[in-house]
Amino acid sequence: MKITKYLIKCGIVIAALLLFWQIGPLVLGNESDKKLPYDQFVSEVNNVMEHLSKKYKTIIPTAQHYTVYPGNPDMKWSKNKVDAIDDDLSKGTTKEIFIVDEGFMTKVGFYYQPWISGKHYASVNRIDNTTNKRLGTEMTFPRLYSNSFTADGFFIQVTTFQAQPVSLERSHLSEKELELKMVSKNGEITSTIQEYFLNVMVASP
Repeated sequence: MKITKYLIKCGIVIAALLLFWQIGPLVLGNESDKKLPYDQFVSEVNNVMEHLSKKYKTIIPTAQHYTVYPGNPDMKWSKNKVDAIDDDLSKGTTKEIFIVDEGFMTKVGFYYQPWISGKHYASVNRIDNTTNKRLGTEMTFPRLYSNSFTADGFFIQVTTFQAQPVSLERSHLSEKELELKMVSKNGEITSTIQEYFLNVMVASP
């Protein structure tokens, strides 16, 4: 009889533990559900810029600007009209800088996305001198390379293109050589940004 009662108690304890394992995160909250505060987003963007300035001499931060969301019929896609939190223009969710280096211009966009968790590559886009051939057209296209990736609370896009006019040191290079150097520059800047998020940001209190 005592053994039966003991087994019943054990069963109740195990069931309770299993139930808590299932609903505990919902009740107590999950560590991964913590969202990046907006003030920290602004602070981290400034810190990334400082990190980049140690490697690149010409960094041009752009003045805060706002863009109206296209589409969004009857405000059903988003409650916001512009890229700012609750349309509050003091809380813009887009921060952009331009880096000029070795004859290339790179636009880096930091976008506040507090629900994003984790580090992932999002997409890559390449427009080069083969684009017109692939499309079967004689039109010419600006050469650019863009990639985007995420970190906690961030969506980041890095787009590199050739600044005009072409610098003298690049004038002797072939189209393919210019293209490869452009892609290399994009990767270099991307790695420098990722270095901050991997090493510097995680080390900060």
